[in-house]
Amino acid sequence: MARQLIRAAGHSHGSVDSLARQIRDWERGKHFPRDWTTAYATAFGTSKDELFDTEEQERRDNTENDLSTIDITPYPPRQGPVAPELVMYFLEQLPGHYKADIWLGPRHLIPTVTTQAQLIKELAHAADAPVRRGLLGAGVAYAALLGWLHQDAGDINRSEGWRSIALDMAHRSQDPQLISYALTNKAMLAIDMGDGRTVVDYAEAALNDESKLCPKVRILALVHQAHGQSMMPTKNKELVDRLLDRAAELVDQVDDEHPWGNACRRTLKYIDVQRATAYLRLGVYREATAL
Repeated sequence: MARQLIRAAGHSHGSVDSLARQIRDWERGKHFPRDWTTAYATAFGTSKDELFDTEEQERRDNTENDLSTIDITPYPPRQGPVAPELVMYFLEQLPGHYKADIWLGPRHLIPTVTTQAQLIKELAHAADAPVRRGLLGAGVAYAALLGWLHQDAGDINRSEGWRSIALDMAHRSQDPQLISYALTNKAMLAIDMGDGRTVVDYAEAALNDESKLCPKVRILALVHQAHGQSMMPTKNKELVDRLLDRAAELVDQVDDEHPWGNACRRTLKYIDVQRATAYLRLGVYREATAL
């Protein structure tokens, strides 16, 4: 079905495997194939209206997916000073959200995190510097988490939207760690889309001023760069290994207090997992199995 849709559309939004995963969600009714209705109709030799109630679905999509209308709370905008303690309030809750994701999965956690991200956005709009900078930093972390949760749930459009919001807030925060972190999040999404060149571009941009970055951010960028290289048409196992070796040397140096991006500390044999995954793409199956 994925191959038929790609032929009908005349182009591909990512790899066949990625599209196949989306098709499974569409067929279960979890998501609506917004960008593929015409291709579906062509593949089945019928009309969009016969296959889908497109008018009603488009109305719902326009309401649900317009990230520019993110402030949907019924209460008036925040007025008056914003307490600096609120920055730490939001940051202290992030580790709990990451743990909850393990036990709940993304669909049950998304509403809670979205509500908090909306509140952070509102407070940042009302706050003066430096509180605003701190709230923007927290906003980056929440938007990046939402980007991952939607990606994990198979909703690529919302994931892309939240990751773009994270990058925008990171630039406003003027924190080089957050800017690079947000770029690695964009690279993560491009991996799922099967776009190796975009992965490499974002990862290299994240490492643009490497000397200013903490070990954790450098690890994320190097790992994603290795994944991107493993997806390139010309396979270069030596380059992938060099990038992952550099990342491996940094794992024991991670000592920052950032409540995000802690997979390298939380996951046993983190670099081995990443290397085995890259080896699968490279076709080095025996070495991947050994890892």
